[in-house]
Amino acid sequence: MSTILIKNAQVVTMNGQDQILDHANILIDNNIIKKISAETINDKADKIIDAKGKLVLPGFINAHTHAAMTLLRGYSDNQNLDKWLENIGPIEGKMQPEDVYWGTMLAITEMIKNGVTCFLDMYSHFGSISQAIIDSGIRGVNSLALVDVNQADKVNLDDKLKTIVSWHGKGDRRLTTCFGPHAPYTCSGLLLRNISNLARKNHLSIHIHLAETRKEVSDIKRKYQMSPVELMVKYDFFSQNQVIVAHGIWLGDRDMTIFKNNKVSVVTCPSSNLKLNAGICPTHQLTNHGVNVALGTDGAASNNSLDILAEAKLATLLAKYFSSDPAALGANKALKMATINGAKALGLAKEVGSIEVGKCADLIIMDNSGPQYLPNHNLIANIVYAGKSSDTETVIVNGKIVMENRKIIAFDEEKVKMEFNKRVKTLFK
Repeated sequence: MSTILIKNAQVVTMNGQDQILDHANILIDNNIIKKISAETINDKADKIIDAKGKLVLPGFINAHTHAAMTLLRGYSDNQNLDKWLENIGPIEGKMQPEDVYWGTMLAITEMIKNGVTCFLDMYSHFGSISQAIIDSGIRGVNSLALVDVNQADKVNLDDKLKTIVSWHGKGDRRLTTCFGPHAPYTCSGLLLRNISNLARKNHLSIHIHLAETRKEVSDIKRKYQMSPVELMVKYDFFSQNQVIVAHGIWLGDRDMTIFKNNKVSVVTCPSSNLKLNAGICPTHQLTNHGVNVALGTDGAASNNSLDILAEAKLATLLAKYFSSDPAALGANKALKMATINGAKALGLAKEVGSIEVGKCADLIIMDNSGPQYLPNHNLIANIVYAGKSSDTETVIVNGKIVMENRKIIAFDEEKVKMEFNKRVKTLFK
């Protein structure tokens, strides 16, 4: 058991009252936030961090990515989604478990340096991703990617369920697992219905790409005379399940109402969606409908960075433009999307996403001494519109320091980069 005392910080709690505490002290006992006080905390601590003149925030949450796609960064730029998938497919088909492990480790390195303490992944070689989460010290939700359309082998869901459950809760409970049916155009109706039933029975979340492109919507409407979201209702996909929808771009009012009524969360990935010309998630309308909206980067092959703070800024600017309302999706809502909304989407809001006594200590310390933080008329606006992820100095996950003064200490960053480069050379020979 270890204790950490953070002293003299300005704490952006992201709690239910949106409190910002000046000159506050935080005591972390083992993995839990034990005390938050403006008064001096006299408890003995194994580690004391003087955060005078710095910010403490909840760690950012990347609620949708394909981490190992760092291996494909810059490989197929300037393509629409269909052409992009066609180009990267042959390389993905060559990937071995060790390729995915080191690709995921590099992504985790980048995310930690950008202040991300938790991410939701969907990719092949589920075990490699799970092991990378355990080894790196980050918190992660790993969704087991499933497809059965145009596949020779039938999906054995009983075996898949055993795999999901076998990894769940490992790494001091930093790793959680769930179902990851890829999309309605790669999964049959029978598979989607069966996943839904198994998820309900076993209290597991479901992560899926949905309403991502015009083509997806038009194809499904032509075949079924309904939207992709309505098709999921036909398969009883949402009822009593925790569903996390990636993208959610081409949505109508009825779709948004279905999401609200079924407590579906949507993860918007603005940079990737713009780069692939997929469209823009209607975040302002979704939030007005009462839908929980979180932020994701998507994979580095289509973004090309893993920077949640950059996504927060872009999301709010796009909402303002497309709603013709400068008040749409303000900085505070954008920062919530990067923190507590992500935790809600992942089913982790009782554990992380805000700085509160009793929650797990997933925190970041940011240096706000740069000129971009002056004057301090509005701290949250400064963070979202002017701050940079590289201002993150220290990252704490589950009560353990994984990065201090910009140096990763949870694992060997240079080894990760070396092994990663070996895999790239082999894949692209």
